[in-house]
Amino acid sequence: MDGRSFRSPRVIGSTLAGEATAADEGVDRAVFAAHHLHEILSGEPATEREPSCPGIRVMAVTHAKFLYDACGKLNPSVSEKRTLISIETLK
Repeated sequence: MDGRSFRSPRVIGSTLAGEATAADEGVDRAVFAAHHLHEILSGEPATEREPSCPGIRVMAVTHAKFLYDACGKLNPSVSEKRTLISIETLK
């Protein structure tokens, strides 16, 4: 488990954009940690070709229902392109 508070380097136009950006950053950090843990436990180097590590599960959890709903939709109606990219990577 990892927690961090930071100021976003880009201007956030909505609460959904802020939550999506924070969740995307959190998942990136979790996958990074999972790859390192996989290397430590197995002795095999993690490569960029393997998006997931066998035996290590990464789960994203949010308290924001609107982010959860947006991730569940096939085509979320979001005006900002960067927010749409963050939501799509969280799926």
